Amino acid sequence: MDLARAFDLKVVAEGIENEEQHLLLRELGCDLGQGYHYGKPMDLETFCKTYGLEAEAAPVITQEQPLKLDVGAQS
Repeated sequence: MDLARAFDLKVVAEGIENEEQHLLLRELGCDLGQGYHYGKPMDLETFCKTYGLEAEAAPVITQEQPLKLDVGAQS
């Protein structure tokens, strides 16, 4: 996390499975996290119902149109 901070980057922890891991990562200053502790994998319909979204408005990523991430300016 110190290396990420040195480059002004956010840290995302993956695979957080319990409250103990969550609390430790928060204490260490982790910015974001994902894993079973927060929710199990679900299909689009279930996700939209759970979070009050319209399925038609949700982005769908396909191989024909891969997700493009803007990770900042390239030098």
